[in-house]
Amino acid sequence: MTHDETLLIVMTGATSGLGLEAARALGEHQNVHLIIGARAPERADVLRAAVPGERLTVLPLDTASLTSVRAFATAVQRERGDRTIFALGLNAGMLGGEVLQLTDDGVERTFATNCLGHLALINQLKAALAPGAAVVMTASQSHNPADLVGKLLLYRGAIFPNAKAAARGELDTSASPAQAARDRYATSKLCCLLCTFALARRTPSEDIRFLAYDPGAVPATQLARDLGFGARLGWTHILPLVVPLLPSFTTPQASGRTLARLLVSPKLAPKTGQYLNFRLQPATLWSEAKRTDWQDDLLALCTELTARS
Repeated sequence: MTHDETLLIVMTGATSGLGLEAARALGEHQNVHLIIGARAPERADVLRAAVPGERLTVLPLDTASLTSVRAFATAVQRERGDRTIFALGLNAGMLGGEVLQLTDDGVERTFATNCLGHLALINQLKAALAPGAAVVMTASQSHNPADLVGKLLLYRGAIFPNAKAAARGELDTSASPAQAARDRYATSKLCCLLCTFALARRTPSEDIRFLAYDPGAVPATQLARDLGFGARLGWTHILPLVVPLLPSFTTPQASGRTLARLLVSPKLAPKTGQYLNFRLQPATLWSEAKRTDWQDDLLALCTELTARS
């Protein structure tokens, strides 16, 4: 295997949950080298055990911080040398706690982690992407007010007054703290979709393929780390028991392997602007996510925020 034959894949959110399983699956490919962004690289022991060390680089990254994103992108450029990036997997995410938190960049933390930081990373690395590279952003069916699983989990879908309100977490002042946290998460995932579609409209598939991924409902992951004890208990220990009973629920292993396939196999999604689920079928999309005015409003704001940092 020569240096030029290596497929370089950059990922976020790969130290636990479905992202870890995606990295594990990619590590089975002898020609794949992974660069992983991790909030605490010194605690990425499970990841290091899952992927051969000679084909793994772990670098510090907190997608909630634009300063951290910029430093990570600089480190990636240094590590890649003359290699292009074959694919970019944008999987880092958080549900967020009941107290609204703003980052040092002045945006709501859930939005920053799930959406803005990833858009900033795209902007930093797009010139290094190989022709036709896949940029896969993890979304969620929680964005859709009609989603039955979302309703079961007390989500009511995204709330998008405008891009600035979404970025600040200013959605529904009458909501309870717990509902507001769910609203911020669902809205951040709508924003992932809006940005994906906005970028896809502007970029031919032969240059970059912008894809969104619905991982399904995947309990027993670290996503609920900022929620209360009861919610964490249900997500970690109770909901995994119903996975075999509901078609929208899946396991980290199954969902992660599908994400890995999207990153390493261009023939699975040759066209840009697709939203696919963990079965590689078109995922159900809230009709409002197709609004080009929302897409353009959000992309313009995110571009402004990243340029300002």
